[in-house]
Amino acid sequence: MRSSFKTRLTGRLKSCLRPLLKPLLARLRRLLKRRVSRVDPCRSLENRQGPGVPVEFKGAGETVSVVIPTLNGGGDLAELLRGLRDQKGIGEIEIIVVDSGSTDETLQVCRESGAEVIEIPKESFTHSFSRNLGAERGTGKYLLFMTQDVALAEDDWLLRMIQGLKRLGAAAVSSVERPREKADLFARLALCLHRVTWKTDGGDRILAMPRRADPWSLRMNGQLTNVNCLVDREIFMKHRFKGNFAEDLGLGISLIRGGHRLGMLTSTHVIHSHNREGYYHLKRAFAEKKALAVVFREFPQDHVVKTRVVGEILEGYGFLLKLLEAITEYPGSKSPEKFFAAMEKHMGRWREKKSGWPLAHDLEEAGVREVVEGLSALGARLPVEKPKGDLKDALAGYFLEIVGPHVISNYTEVDEALKEQMAGAVYRQYCVIMGVELGKCGVLMPRDPDLMRLFSELAAGV
Repeated sequence: MRSSFKTRLTGRLKSCLRPLLKPLLARLRRLLKRRVSRVDPCRSLENRQGPGVPVEFKGAGETVSVVIPTLNGGGDLAELLRGLRDQKGIGEIEIIVVDSGSTDETLQVCRESGAEVIEIPKESFTHSFSRNLGAERGTGKYLLFMTQDVALAEDDWLLRMIQGLKRLGAAAVSSVERPREKADLFARLALCLHRVTWKTDGGDRILAMPRRADPWSLRMNGQLTNVNCLVDREIFMKHRFKGNFAEDLGLGISLIRGGHRLGMLTSTHVIHSHNREGYYHLKRAFAEKKALAVVFREFPQDHVVKTRVVGEILEGYGFLLKLLEAITEYPGSKSPEKFFAAMEKHMGRWREKKSGWPLAHDLEEAGVREVVEGLSALGARLPVEKPKGDLKDALAGYFLEIVGPHVISNYTEVDEALKEQMAGAVYRQYCVIMGVELGKCGVLMPRDPDLMRLFSELAAGV
């Protein structure tokens, strides 16, 4: 009898307390999720280096042919050439420059540094052709592919690269990148997120053919970068670069499919970052998405609907303008915690909004605006599908979960300079988002009469 009474009483208490506890538990889960998600993924990562590896000068003396495609390289290129000539422990460094129409002092600087210069017409340039051409002229045991805007932080960097390649038993290696001192917020976050995403924030990594050869696993294990890529010349000549873009990833995947190992070195690094406009990032994201479709052509591509993509981009762009307006109009001299709490509160009200976005913002670039206006005109002619808000949510997530934790961890107040940096970061990130979405259309409908002209403009000059 007592047991029955106790059971009934317990059941009644649960039924009474459940409505009260449910919202409290839900709030607790949200707070815990927010706390976990807002740990800055980039905190101290810019200055983190993998476990140190002693440099052995004994037995050094390898020959290396450095291949650098150039176009108006300026002061960065001159600095790189000096850094290469100052490298210690290398038997011979042969520098081969493949120039595609420089109009500044690039050719003179290269010849004065003792580099061999190969000139090609600008219209002949592709990322693969220029590098393969330089590699054919190389005579060293190793080929080192670099871009013209890299800076070397150590005079034994190249020796460390060679010893890392040997130590890991790899056919090719790249080292991680750190941003320049004057890198903007977007560039710093992009490099940090790259290291976190591709798991290059620990020690030197050995990469090889994965058991499961899906696109993600191949990207994770085939990552080389032509910012700095050292490869055994004899092995390279059997694989070579292919395609016009993402040629370094293509080489990496070709090598691991051929049974070779790769290495990603965190025990040494180069300095490399760009403070570029949003339109450049839009074009680059478009080109990269199309190039990845070629690299992974044996895998099915995402299904996309043109009218849905146009609607999502336009809705997301309106949300972007509203966010830029809120950032720039926010009163300064407040703590980052208060700033992002206020922004999150505002954004919660906007995200269900379907109209009434600002028409323009001072941060907009002409090239990006032209793309949006073209899509808007297209949307006026076609039955654009109702947006689901995916791109809007993606931008909100970047701002609250990536920019937010980084700013809160590294700044004490929100001043005008920081607001400008944050606004620039979200603007460039949305340009990347647009480029990816338009790239999907470019893969599946390259000859679409409504988009062909836009595709041609975005593909030019990347």
